[in-house]
Amino acid sequence: MTEDAALDLGLTADVAVACLVHNSLAEYTKRIWPIIEPGIDLDWSWHHDLICRKLEAVTRGDLKRLVINIPPGTMKSILVSVAWPSWEWLRTPEKRKLYHAQDGDLMRRDSMKARLIIESDLYRGWVSALASLDGVGPWTMARDQNAQGHFRNTRQGFRQCVSRKKSTGKRGDDTVVDDPHDASDVIMGEPARIAERMKEVTEWYLKVFSSRVNDKRKAARVVIQQRVHEMDLAGALIKRGWPHLVLPMEYEPDHPHVHPEDPRTEPGELLHPERFGRAEVEEIKLELGDDYDGQYQQRPNPKGGRLFKADHDTEDRRYKVTPEVQAQLCDEIAIFMDCSFKGLDTSDPVAIHVWGRKGPHRYLLDREADKRGMKATQQMLRNVAARWPKATLKLIEDKANGPGVIDVLGDEMTGVVGFSPDKHGSKWERAKIASILWEAGQIHLPTSENAPWASTVISEWVGFPGRPHDEDVDCLSMMVIRWRNTNTNPRPTVGKRRMGTEQW
Repeated sequence: MTEDAALDLGLTADVAVACLVHNSLAEYTKRIWPIIEPGIDLDWSWHHDLICRKLEAVTRGDLKRLVINIPPGTMKSILVSVAWPSWEWLRTPEKRKLYHAQDGDLMRRDSMKARLIIESDLYRGWVSALASLDGVGPWTMARDQNAQGHFRNTRQGFRQCVSRKKSTGKRGDDTVVDDPHDASDVIMGEPARIAERMKEVTEWYLKVFSSRVNDKRKAARVVIQQRVHEMDLAGALIKRGWPHLVLPMEYEPDHPHVHPEDPRTEPGELLHPERFGRAEVEEIKLELGDDYDGQYQQRPNPKGGRLFKADHDTEDRRYKVTPEVQAQLCDEIAIFMDCSFKGLDTSDPVAIHVWGRKGPHRYLLDREADKRGMKATQQMLRNVAARWPKATLKLIEDKANGPGVIDVLGDEMTGVVGFSPDKHGSKWERAKIASILWEAGQIHLPTSENAPWASTVISEWVGFPGRPHDEDVDCLSMMVIRWRNTNTNPRPTVGKRRMGTEQW
């Protein structure tokens, strides 16, 4: 019932307003704003209306799953974690909601704000007015459960904050996750470990948190966050086909998740210029650098690349002859191998690069990558070495299955050398060295016509460190470090590693 309809029926103004906020989350949020943000003007925009409509659809049962990706500072937590749960209690006070956020302090902050609204005179007036319409007596907060992170009402509805580290707790009707990842925790570090952290959150969500609902058929699940990694929770759920609302700070017509209800049409058009104008956005870009793309554009991998910029892959940098012809022009050819642990579906692929060196320039001549076990990995190197007999050096990362490959093949072929990556800094630091040559235009790949795998290699370089696999980056880094400041051919040692094979 609208406010005008209520007035036409002869209802009081208080009841009419109660009907209005009962039917509109947007109107409700505008009216409770002074309670949670006193003294601060509300800048309402079209995207707030859009989010409210999506959440209303969840409340009605039209949507059972929803992912929302939106920049920081755009009222995402106030709408999803403060206004929405308290608004639902005007309609269904029996609703039981479980909330989780990576930041426990912010999770409890939003819980307290929601409780502040519910206990306000304004809200209590709406509860009383609506009770007079449905004939059910007004409800109040329960005295025996009214904590910061867990409160209940006298109709047995509750709102409980749930920690990932503490799996015990009540079962609820719906689950809500608000920023499950710490953005600073997923930017730096070894990409494999970052991917593991992403997977840990997703597995907890799917196997633990999602199981704590009373009825899986009816339960609504909402996840709202800024994108931080290709494998973050939002990314995993979108790949599973979840409905999603993605709103970048600046409009991109070629964004992979342009929403049909986004009214913007011009490239670069801002999401909320009254709140974040052009000057403010440019300042944010300077402060965040490449991290801006994930947190504000909802691209976990920067559109132009992080360390390895996509715009450096130009046609004039690609060599036009075949790799076999280019190899004849090189001063030296070498093989670089990044091994995995086991031939399992969860393992990283084994990768082999064949590089040629001519002065300061480096030419990628061949590449193989596949998930392989120990024996298959050894055979993979045999095959590549047979194709490139002039590659006297075979540099193999001395990790995972690498030591086994070195021990076995050290007797079979010349030039088997172990590479100890930890001696040359972190994976990021090694890749940083390689990116300098990439930026300088000294790294060259064949054309896609001559080597279909070239685009895959570029994609992994540009996506580093936001991709789940980085074997092509490791091979590149090994090559750059081995040939750094090298103007003469190296002299690799022959023989097994335990017999004194050269270690890098």
